[in-house]
Amino acid sequence: MPAIGDVHYGIYDFKDGGTAPKFLVVLYADEKTDRIVTCIVTSKTSSKDRNRNAGCQFKEQRFFIPANADYFELDSFVQLLRFKEFTHSEFLIQFKFAFPKEIVKQIKDCLKKLVDDIPSDMSALVT
Repeated sequence: MPAIGDVHYGIYDFKDGGTAPKFLVVLYADEKTDRIVTCIVTSKTSSKDRNRNAGCQFKEQRFFIPANADYFELDSFVQLLRFKEFTHSEFLIQFKFAFPKEIVKQIKDCLKKLVDDIPSDMSALVT
């Protein structure tokens, strides 16, 4: 069973029917209910995006992680309101690394600032 803060890499199914390989951060995992909730991670692809402040970017509804050897090769964003839910049997994607507890806490603290934008069934799980 994946743990909170684990980062996995696999195919992500978008709402429009497309798919792409993406990193997913586990925000909730419970064996009893067989639920795993993740957020998608996207890479910085636009030079127009000038906000390079690491951490919570509340207005943009994301958490910025600068490129470094420990995590991602490119500047990356945890897209805080792009949840993907799995059962354990569906979660067949590759483990890459685990964020330290402090980064997980910072991500969850950022999510708490967005609680009004999170569906109520998801809010109790991810904050």
